[in-house]
Amino acid sequence: MATGKGAYLNLGNPTTPTDISHMVRTVTAANEAEEVDGTVITSTKREFEPTFERDRMTVRLKWSSEAVTFNTGIKGAVNVPYVYGPAGNVAGKPKVTGTANVLRAQTIGGSDPSALTELEIELNINSEIHGVFP
Repeated sequence: MATGKGAYLNLGNPTTPTDISHMVRTVTAANEAEEVDGTVITSTKREFEPTFERDRMTVRLKWSSEAVTFNTGIKGAVNVPYVYGPAGNVAGKPKVTGTANVLRAQTIGGSDPSALTELEIELNINSEIHGVFP
């Protein structure tokens, strides 16, 4: 899911949450499931059974000193609270809240002259609650 204009993302310490919306380029979400081969010897066809499922969120930030400082501070954090509003944080708009573990928080940007320099944060979602902003 791309952020779209006016998206809202708050990520970080619950006592001092950090609105990083102004740095965000995109937010993408993915759901991955592992499968186990459950085929029995008498079967003529392979049968796979789903086992573990994992939700992820990848956040791309515009490179800036502020983004590097933020990523440095959040690297390796666990149970980080987040609030994501794909259409902003205006009353009645959808929001997703929960906690996540930071799998990766890039602090060195690439150097492609034809593109904007970006940093990435990869989150493993622990919980998600769907609702709307009050």
